[in-house]
Amino acid sequence: MNYLYLIFAASVGFLLGRTSMRDDAMCDIEPSTPAQLKQLQKEARVAITDRTNDRKQKILKMMRHEEEHFKELLVCSPDASVQTKKGIERADVDALLGVSRKTALKYLNELHEHGDIHQIKDGRFSRYVLGI
Repeated sequence: MNYLYLIFAASVGFLLGRTSMRDDAMCDIEPSTPAQLKQLQKEARVAITDRTNDRKQKILKMMRHEEEHFKELLVCSPDASVQTKKGIERADVDALLGVSRKTALKYLNELHEHGDIHQIKDGRFSRYVLGI
């Protein structure tokens, strides 16, 4: 008997969900002319480019902070260079931006190609330092 209630509740929920999705889906985004579609695409490209540039600036800001921290460590303790590695890793970018590994690597590679940062290979792993 409980299974019948469960099946009934699931069916009602499914039908309500389908009905509400059909009514509300894409009502604000749907362009009526090709010109509006092109305008929406242009605005989307600009928004994505702005977000990407903001994220790259956050990465560079973090790298500057890490470099200052590393210099302070060297002043306090000359042995710090042995214990602390210079630069950042991809995982640091993941955590900073809350993005996937692939996206973090994309940002780091773009900054590297642009000459803003340098990649230092350490076996399988890479570290990134600010460009000179």
